[in-house]
Amino acid sequence: MNPQSNLSDALQERFESLLRDDASYHDELVRHYAMWKAVVENPSHADHHKIRNESHDDPDFRPAFVQREPFRRDKPKVGPNDPCPCGSGKKLKKCCRE
Repeated sequence: MNPQSNLSDALQERFESLLRDDASYHDELVRHYAMWKAVVENPSHADHHKIRNESHDDPDFRPAFVQREPFRRDKPKVGPNDPCPCGSGKKLKKCCRE
């Protein structure tokens, strides 16, 4: 979930109440998780190759989306309607914005 969503807390609470109140749904999720785990951990399973391929445990494997360090500014971000940092007194969008 996107942690910035204003509905994420409500959605999480709804999901948790569903798991608390509906034992059959909870059991179904547990059963599906157990089936998934069996495929992942058993190399002789027919579908194992679909989940774990030869590059899965390769230390040289590079994922498509690499975790990067967050960008840190030295100064606060200047928005288009903020005063221009050049000191002209105009808004940035009417002055030095490219």
